[in-house]
Amino acid sequence: MTRQTNALTEGAFMAVIAAILGLAGIYLPLLGAVTGFLWPIPIIVLIIRYDLRSGFLSLIAALILMVTLSEPLTALFQGLRYGGMALVFGYLIKKQSAPGTTVLLGGLAAAAGTILVLFFSFLLIGGSLAGLEAEMEGTVDRVLDFYRSSGLLDRVLVEGTTEEEFRQTVIRSTRWMMTLIPGVLVFGSLVSSCINYLLARQVLSRLGYRLQAIPPFRTWQLPWYSVWGIIAGLGLALAGDFWGQSLLVAIGQNIIYVYLPILLVTGLSVAVYYYYKVPISATWKMLLVFVALINLPLTVIALILLGTFDPLFNYRKLTLRWERRE
Repeated sequence: MTRQTNALTEGAFMAVIAAILGLAGIYLPLLGAVTGFLWPIPIIVLIIRYDLRSGFLSLIAALILMVTLSEPLTALFQGLRYGGMALVFGYLIKKQSAPGTTVLLGGLAAAAGTILVLFFSFLLIGGSLAGLEAEMEGTVDRVLDFYRSSGLLDRVLVEGTTEEEFRQTVIRSTRWMMTLIPGVLVFGSLVSSCINYLLARQVLSRLGYRLQAIPPFRTWQLPWYSVWGIIAGLGLALAGDFWGQSLLVAIGQNIIYVYLPILLVTGLSVAVYYYYKVPISATWKMLLVFVALINLPLTVIALILLGTFDPLFNYRKLTLRWERRE
């Protein structure tokens, strides 16, 4: 009974702290980015100390306070964006899950919440895809009118390119960028998840909790089955192009977009591993780094390819599992 009473008391206290941080982000926009990373932490701490149910109830209480004391929709949207991630983080950290798994699932929860926020916002303003596309084309036309009136259009046009061809090129580029919005949201949520996780680790370490250590960067590796995501992305993009299904193409492109930065980081991890592993002089190593930097586009492509095939071929022959606790 005492434990339940303590959970309720601490839950109410954590809900107030989370609500204060959330309200600070709403009323002080300059602090919004910082408080967005901080306000899930009280919920995470509560789940680790007690259980998922206590964290969920505290999250609901925090949202009720935020809705009561601020713009309801803004508060609810903030809860959708970060609430799910807080619950996932708290549960997985309590279960001593691997840091990579925790960050990935927390990022997916944040991405799902962000997509829900955009979906509900779209419904509330009564928007449609056709209307969005028409607005986009209208914006392109207004920009071209400005360029034409200011005399800049002739400078922008490549020799032999007409104004209509340039307009269609800009519209196609804009449409392509719009199709990548889901991928941008997922990737942004993964980055946000990483930052939230690192901040939560700092707080939990100061509170005396023992956590799984983050493996050294040069040992980071994707599981072998991650290649199926790459295959799915490429397959959907090619199949959609072959059958003329733009939706399949868009899904495939978004999957690839999310994977590319992850593969780049994995490839860089392999390169750093061999930077320390290969027994050559520091002078030669610095020379190789210099050559890689002056040929950065080729280096990025090479690292992405390295990260793509590393899960299959296990270049570093990594067999150790990092179980050390902090």
